[in-house]
Amino acid sequence: MAPAENPAFWPLTLIVFLPALVAAGLSLPIIPKAREEIIRWSTLATTAVVFLLSLWVAVPHFFGAVGPGQFVVGQAEMQGVVKLPWIESFGIEYLLGIDGISLPLVVLTTFISMLAAAASWSIKKHVKAYHVLFLLLETGMLGVFVSLDFFLFYVFWEVMLLPMYFLIGVWGGPRREYAAIKFFLYTLLGSVLMLIAILMLYFTSDVRLLSDEQLIATHVVQPSSATQGIASIRSAESAVHTFNLMALAAIGQLPNSPFAATTVWLGMSLETWAFLLLLIGFVIKVPVFPVHTWLPDAHVEAPTPISMILAGVLLKLGGYGILRICYPICPGAGLSLAWLVCGVGVVSMVYGAFAALAQTDFKRMVAYSSVSHMGYVMLGLGVWSAVAGQEYQWEFWAQGVNGAMFQMLAHGISSAGMFFMVGVLYDRVHHRNL
Repeated sequence: MAPAENPAFWPLTLIVFLPALVAAGLSLPIIPKAREEIIRWSTLATTAVVFLLSLWVAVPHFFGAVGPGQFVVGQAEMQGVVKLPWIESFGIEYLLGIDGISLPLVVLTTFISMLAAAASWSIKKHVKAYHVLFLLLETGMLGVFVSLDFFLFYVFWEVMLLPMYFLIGVWGGPRREYAAIKFFLYTLLGSVLMLIAILMLYFTSDVRLLSDEQLIATHVVQPSSATQGIASIRSAESAVHTFNLMALAAIGQLPNSPFAATTVWLGMSLETWAFLLLLIGFVIKVPVFPVHTWLPDAHVEAPTPISMILAGVLLKLGGYGILRICYPICPGAGLSLAWLVCGVGVVSMVYGAFAALAQTDFKRMVAYSSVSHMGYVMLGLGVWSAVAGQEYQWEFWAQGVNGAMFQMLAHGISSAGMFFMVGVLYDRVHHRNL
């Protein structure tokens, strides 16, 4: 039975939007630019509160006391689902939730953001604007990890783009404009491809194909008004489209999935094209060979706190997108293209390692090592064995997914620490030449 929705589930909403609210407050004229210490401490306090909130959601279970709104380990379904109407004419909802995949990444994001805020004391130029953009960036990253509506997911995905562009382009090194524009163009390409895939899936989806139990389990209808909601869907004369990620995954796994049955171009199904478009959009953020070239430049030019965010969190968004969206919605394409995902992962592992050995700049070396490390994530995610219409063969995929998740978390902590160390060394010796 699906857990009851709780529109007043404040922890998730507060975790996501508290940084944005503080950013809005700091941007007001009543906060003078000259009061830099107030701005710095406000940012650090905000990131610390958000980190403690994420721990409050995640940790209590291990002490045997789970309260309302806290995560329960061992439950497969989404927890703490927040569902409110947004743009009803297109079925777009404010839909948030967490599970065992998103929660560790939320905690990682809040932790790295807090450390990066502490490291931001070295920023001396345009302090107010920097911290406003920093907090908006944190909201965008957290929103991606908890969004269960594809449109909302895309909004948060784009919210990250502009703050990161300016944080590199204004506060970066001598070639900051080049690095920022390169980052922007690569990410924009991925965003356009992702948007095409989103629209393809939306206009092909039809929640009428789902059973009553699936409609409730995927939160298409609220349990409190399930009878009325289901009756409304069943009486619809035309397709009822959805952006609900859980519903799209359920539709994609049907034996008669419209995604697999629809042929769009070159004899390939819509499912295959959607998988490829989404995969390209996500691997640009991972990044892996051959769409990795923006990363070394961005790392070298970005200030130390932003390099920590970039390596510790931003690279994990691509892996999360593949795990959350690509495979569940397009399982058949994931199976048939597993060789591509694994191949890209292996090439990135080897290429990134050898490229790192050839570097003389400390930051560039860590950047190329990140390409190699994220190749392991791609390889783990590529070990796929679910077919449309069949239940997931979890025993075959578990080791790959667990390894990919562990690698993302471990790399997030270690790479952020490495870039912090590089920043400390640079402050002492004023160069990064190994």
